[in-house]
Amino acid sequence: MTPVNLITIDETTVAHAQVLRGLLESQDIRVWLNQESAAPAIGLNLPSMLGIVKIIVREESADRARELIDAYYAGELQDGTDENQG
Repeated sequence: MTPVNLITIDETTVAHAQVLRGLLESQDIRVWLNQESAAPAIGLNLPSMLGIVKIIVREESADRARELIDAYYAGELQDGTDENQG
């Protein structure tokens, strides 16, 4: 089995990470979210909206994922899809 190289392409809030995950997955890019939160360290046993979420994709998808995220931030996407896509 060939190892899969994963790349962190962005870090953001929990809610924003979910939006970006939906965008990338709608373009057939597999996404993993990794949350680093202080909640467990301070004894909270609830899902926390605090902390940073890393958006992680396969290395071979990283360039396309970055292009989509950049277009999203620039307001260049329409209906959640890349305008250049047929």
